[in-house]
Amino acid sequence: MAGLITKTVHLLAMSVSLWMAFYLFTRGFPNRIALRAVLALFAIAVFFLGTYNSFFHATAYADNLLASLILISLSCWFGVTRAFLPEEKRTQFRWMRTILYLLCSASIALLLLNAEVELRGGDALHAARLDLSPVSVVYGAAQTLTMFGVIFNLIQQERALATIEGRYYFAASVFLTAAFVYGAFAVFVNGAFPRVVEDVLVFGCIFTISLSVMRHQSFVERRTIWQDSFIALFGMFGIVIFYAALFLLFKLPQEALGNFIALVIITHSMYDLGREVVERWRKKEARHLKRSPLRMTSLQADALRLYLNQELGFLLSALRAESGTLAIREADKLIVFASQNSLELNTELPPLSAPATGLVRVDGAPCPTSFGRRKPTTVWKRLS
Repeated sequence: MAGLITKTVHLLAMSVSLWMAFYLFTRGFPNRIALRAVLALFAIAVFFLGTYNSFFHATAYADNLLASLILISLSCWFGVTRAFLPEEKRTQFRWMRTILYLLCSASIALLLLNAEVELRGGDALHAARLDLSPVSVVYGAAQTLTMFGVIFNLIQQERALATIEGRYYFAASVFLTAAFVYGAFAVFVNGAFPRVVEDVLVFGCIFTISLSVMRHQSFVERRTIWQDSFIALFGMFGIVIFYAALFLLFKLPQEALGNFIALVIITHSMYDLGREVVERWRKKEARHLKRSPLRMTSLQADALRLYLNQELGFLLSALRAESGTLAIREADKLIVFASQNSLELNTELPPLSAPATGLVRVDGAPCPTSFGRRKPTTVWKRLS
């Protein structure tokens, strides 16, 4: 019974983490905070998939790989929580980031290069009991300090409980603290502690911080509705349940169930990713088309101005006039639109005092002629 519960929790945690990783990548690219969250979620999804597969194909070196994924996920979440700090605090505690990243990198390198070191003691159903070795000491120090770094960043958040995102941060700190305390008891106390409790607490921490990042993407970055993420989650959950039921109906090997569910989530998420790419391209083209009429209006206005200048020249020749102006009405003003030896273009003529219809005569200032004499300008405009 304990094994069934543990496997179910690992499958559920893997499914939600993997879906959230693709969802945040699809909606959040190229935001750096979202990309850090994506990497953390993807690492924790692979971790839970590996723990599920370890029930059927257990190897000592696999524990080292899974421990490395935990460190990658924790260091990424440290970066996520640090990104929300004010600029002065990020600058003030830059040394902390450098130390933690170097420590985590060194620990991951030691874990991957020392295949003969068995990191986990006991079986897959119980929490880890680390064997004393240089690799386990560095790993324990990196995990502990990174957890404290995440909690420290959460505490440094100003007005942490004033917003919903802040409440998610607070809940995440509670989950993370509880997971750390539980893991410490499992390491130092001689006893068998169920592993599923620690995994649920770790997943709860990552899930609550992911909700905060998703809200940030919805309301700040994308200006979409918050319900979009839940609709997508329930849709994916229904798809996974359907395919899992088919898997069990055809009595396929149970050890392949985790990989099968991961494949279902990846394929359907790739479809969502492709649709998002097309949607962003469509919006980009729509913005381009919205700007195009403005440019076309300017070009059409220039062409119309040249045409009217030409027609005005023909009219003046027929009237044997030396100069003339063609104006258009905008509200209660007349704006010069075409001109021959008269006022400059876009000149504003005196306000109209005549009725809105009929023939209006506007006496303007003197203007130069082709013979160097100055004559008063008279503009006739038929109003309709």
